[in-house]
Amino acid sequence: MRIEPLNPIHSKLFFDEYCRYFKNTKIPYGNKISSEYFNDRIIKSSLYATDCSRVLLSNSGGFGGIAVANLKANPIDKRSKQLLLNLFFAKPAYESRLINHILDVATENNCEKVVTSLQWGGVWPGIPKHWHKTRSLFEQSGGIMSDGELYLELNLNSFKLKTNPDLGDYEIIFYKSSYFEALKLFLMENFSVGWQYEVLSKVNAEIEPFNGYGLGKTYNPSDVIIVKRGNKICGFCMVQSQMKNPLAFFGPIGLAVEHRGKGLGSFLLQFTLEYLKSLGKLQLGLWTNHEIYQRFYKSMGFCTKCETVHFEWTL
Repeated sequence: MRIEPLNPIHSKLFFDEYCRYFKNTKIPYGNKISSEYFNDRIIKSSLYATDCSRVLLSNSGGFGGIAVANLKANPIDKRSKQLLLNLFFAKPAYESRLINHILDVATENNCEKVVTSLQWGGVWPGIPKHWHKTRSLFEQSGGIMSDGELYLELNLNSFKLKTNPDLGDYEIIFYKSSYFEALKLFLMENFSVGWQYEVLSKVNAEIEPFNGYGLGKTYNPSDVIIVKRGNKICGFCMVQSQMKNPLAFFGPIGLAVEHRGKGLGSFLLQFTLEYLKSLGKLQLGLWTNHEIYQRFYKSMGFCTKCETVHFEWTL
């Protein structure tokens, strides 16, 4: 077996193996990955440039494994001293060889750590908690495990609308293309680069999504809901409501700091849930962390469906 840098000629080979590897994995929302998506959004991506990614091949060209990782194109911090491991899977006989190779690549690039990050393609963030073999492999290679994300669902028929607050001069509207520059400025001033790309890629398919969830063609453009006062955007909520799917996906949602504590967030959430119910959606799904679940979503009736873990290797 040989290890090569990942490049476009591997797309179809990877896709065929992906379909076999994940054929029994339940994807809670979104579209299944395609070879074109992988090529355009992973191999050619300016956000997740494959500067550290590797593919493991037999001498006859057969697939052995893949590790999608990046360093120089890390959009969170261009000076980062960590390698982001976005996706890893390999045939059992080659798992250790591939993960150790990635750790060597990180060392050669003077990284201080390797971390698992939000995975691409709307499949799973981190490592699914039930993937015991992957967790064991990472632990054996020196990885330290920590809590990842919770995937929650809410039965929309059980959701009851609360008394609406007086919005005063605030209003809640659906996104229109004329709001693009105002929305872009609002996101740049108030939220992370990840959320900026995620929301803007929702309303403009030419913009690359940060982690794959925001791919414009998988969404209805009206599914960005905005809070504004006058001509100024104060907050937003993003949903995914594919018409043939009874499950809607929710988030991110956010308000500028100066507009919090006025009941706007709760009303924005209620407005969004009523909108989804009007489309005939039965369930609402979202990813969040343990702390926010306990503080906010648990009391609203959201139930935990699955959870993930993250790993970090200190070099």
